[in-house]
Amino acid sequence: MNETKTVGEHVATWDGRDENGIAVASGIYFLRLESAGHVTLTVYDVTGRRVRTLTDTVWPAGEHVIRWDGVATSGAPAPSGVYFFRLKTAIGIDTRRGVLAK
Repeated sequence: MNETKTVGEHVATWDGRDENGIAVASGIYFLRLESAGHVTLTVYDVTGRRVRTLTDTVWPAGEHVIRWDGVATSGAPAPSGVYFFRLKTAIGIDTRRGVLAK
């Protein structure tokens, strides 16, 4: 099941959900931007520690795919558990919960 969330002029469609509607952290996430802009998508653990920044750059308008492979910035595999995905654009911020199960 996909979920579309409007963040100002930016629209993010989050995919990779399990049967309970929870975003699976190792899934594929689709981002559709109505206009070009700076996009940051960061993964945090339940303690609020940054695990990895998936993107922190200017993206052109259009559809984009972002995938987290379950690996932390250090290169080590992230442990199974709950993670939070924070999408930030110039217009707003949206945070979603995900589960990484190995």
